[in-house]
Amino acid sequence: MEDQQPPGAYDRPPAPQSQALRSATPLTPPDERGTAQAAESAEAAEGSFCRGFTELAEHAAVSTSGSCAAAVTLTDPAGGPLAEAPGGRASAVTHPEVSELVAVQWESEEGPVPAALESGRPVLVRDVRHETRWPRYRAMALQRGLRACATLPFRHEGAVLTVSVYAFHPDGLTGVVEEKRAELAGLAEKVVRSRGQGAQ
Repeated sequence: MEDQQPPGAYDRPPAPQSQALRSATPLTPPDERGTAQAAESAEAAEGSFCRGFTELAEHAAVSTSGSCAAAVTLTDPAGGPLAEAPGGRASAVTHPEVSELVAVQWESEEGPVPAALESGRPVLVRDVRHETRWPRYRAMALQRGLRACATLPFRHEGAVLTVSVYAFHPDGLTGVVEEKRAELAGLAEKVVRSRGQGAQ
């Protein structure tokens, strides 16, 4: 991995504009119309949640000094799956290799994300090379050139959202907990609230 900021959704080309309706809306019986409208509403809410989830990861990576990538997860307070989340646990990352770091933490049940979920407090690793608690996570992070990480947990409405940021340099995230906690807490609450709206 080169010492550069991985690409994120902020590099994507603009989304295509909505096309005009090509024909009149067909007549639908009232009961079917109501069901279709409810499905469309739920779909729109889910799309809003997914966008907010991804944008939170991108914002964390771009706005955190020293960060090269970020990951966001959403689970129940014990780190277990949420009934309404596709695949049980929801996650968003700014780089494909970070996705593997998230996966190995679920598989091994060790790493900064499980530690933050268990303690309810932020976890800061100043130098991954000197970290001995999580051997699988340590090995995978070092293989990707990542030397520091910080995970901040935010509990809201029966779920816990974590934001993790990564850096290529030791001590590259010093002060991130104090500097970003309040800002990320507000953004995390908005994301979890949007998920609740989608479940209604």
